[in-house]
Amino acid sequence: RADLTVLVSQATLSAVAATRATRTDIDDVVGHIELVLRGPAPGGLPVDEIAWAVGASLLGAYRSDPSLASRMEGGSLRPTPRSPLGKIAASVCRRLDEVVR
Repeated sequence: RADLTVLVSQATLSAVAATRATRTDIDDVVGHIELVLRGPAPGGLPVDEIAWAVGASLLGAYRSDPSLASRMEGGSLRPTPRSPLGKIAASVCRRLDEVVR
């Protein structure tokens, strides 16, 4: 059992469908389930509608970072606090702190 499960998904129709299926599979296993979206959506899907389709609260969204994979392979990943990944990571940590209190 988890206090908080964060589903991370791309903002595409196929990713939303897969995330919804995952959300349904883990529904009875975990506590809070929230969604982080990596975007933007190529078709312009609004993030709140994606969260509704998945069936999870939207924790946040961040821009794709094309260099992320190569940076991860090159060593430890250290996102800056002002980077999109750093901001969403801080949001996840704050939310986890709220849930466990």
